[in-house]
Amino acid sequence: MHHQAEIDRERLELRGALRTYQKITELAPDDVKAKRETIDVYFRLNDSIHAIQELDRLLQIYAKQRRADLILQTLESMSQDYPDDLGLCSRLGTVYQQMGRAAEAIKQLEHLRQLQYDGGKHEEARKTITRILSLNPPNAAYYQQLLQQLGG
Repeated sequence: MHHQAEIDRERLELRGALRTYQKITELAPDDVKAKRETIDVYFRLNDSIHAIQELDRLLQIYAKQRRADLILQTLESMSQDYPDDLGLCSRLGTVYQQMGRAAEAIKQLEHLRQLQYDGGKHEEARKTITRILSLNPPNAAYYQQLLQQLGG
């Protein structure tokens, strides 16, 4: 079935590939390769809602296996492939924060804040700034000023 899905992807028949990957994950819920490919196909179809839902399922598998390394690797890889996806940015920032990697978390959350602001999502941008401030960034005054400008 993996081979059939790969053929569909090569032919750019993404919906066919998606159906095949979904069948694989129904038959083998822990098939990580099928889950990763499903996520990628959803992103390629510009369906980030379903992509993030599938991503969360994959991350749950890794969490049950206590594989923080795979969680981080997956999020970093996907964030490189889809750097402007809000869900990916948020999740990667959270993971960095949970791992105590404040500088990387701040950088990721700053990118998220900029995407939110540029997209007119000012309330979400305010919440992200609050998250950044909770990490005690070296330029906290800058974030306080941004928060005031956004009415927070």
